[in-house]
Amino acid sequence: MYRIVIDTNVIVSAHLTRLGFPRMAFKSVLRGNVELYVTEAILDEYETVLRKPKLKFSSSDIQAIISSIKKHAKLIKPQRLKDDGIKDLTDKKFLECAVAAEADFIVTGDKKAFEFKQYENIKLVNATQFLGELGLAHFSKFSND
Repeated sequence: MYRIVIDTNVIVSAHLTRLGFPRMAFKSVLRGNVELYVTEAILDEYETVLRKPKLKFSSSDIQAIISSIKKHAKLIKPQRLKDDGIKDLTDKKFLECAVAAEADFIVTGDKKAFEFKQYENIKLVNATQFLGELGLAHFSKFSND
């Protein structure tokens, strides 16, 4: 089973629309097809970003999203790393989580924030590429749950 870390932009995109690759990537976690790993810092960022007024999520929606993530994710302590390979240091937490989890993938919509396509055995992919790894990408147009 793949171990993954999901960047905040994918979590947000997955909940802004019921269709699309980010939604399917998140659903793969809910269905138990992959193992999602998070740290306290990642959970905090998810919640902070979801609370931005421009996203228009209600408090109850945010609570449900975070509760669902907590229910399905494995909470771990991050592996502290140097700043090498990351342009946006606020994204360092995702790499540290992935290293500690021995993750296979970091799923992100912002690959520019990272200066690598792969770190050790961790591949940096977008939601489409991730679903391709699962063999699910061709179903994305038809998934609306």
